[in-house]
Formats: sequence, C-alpha cells, structure tokens
Amino acid sequence: MSDRKEYYTAGELAKLFGIPKQTMFYYDKMGLLTPEFVAENGYRYYAMPQYLTLEIILFLRNWISLSLTSRSFWSITRVIRSSAF
Repeated sequence: MSDRKEYYTAGELAKLFGIPKQTMFYYDKMGLLTPEFVAENGYRYYAMPQYLTLEIILFLRNWISLSLTSRSFWSITRVIRSSAF
C-alpha cells in the first residue's frame, strides 16, 4: 500500500514547496500550471504531473533566476507543458 497521495489541493502543494497559496492561483491564471481538476467547491486539485511541473518551474525561477516575463522562461515552460510525464 502506498502512502503517496493521489491529489493535492493548491494549499497542500504550496505548503510542500514553501510558497504562498496565491502563487498557485497565479500560475493557474497564467495557464502555466493548471490543476488536474476543480471540485464543485472550487478547490483546485493537482496530481503528480503538476507536482513535477511545479518543481521544474520553481527550480527555474529560484536557481536560474528567470523572470516570468522572460522569453526564455516561456519557451522552456511551453516545452514542459507539452511533455507527458
């Protein structure tokens, strides 16, 4: 039996990565990180592919210092979104 959760709410995922929950909403609004599904109560739920995508986004943002308006950042994220995990 696996201890791994199948889905995480925006708040749970934000807490795991140490970022504000509003960042998750911002990435969703930008189309950079969309949830697997949105429940009737409005909660956004993320699965493992979104977890991995967020990990890549934060790596790029924090360690390579690419801004969200940078052309190269958007080129990279376009490749990430088109990749199947």
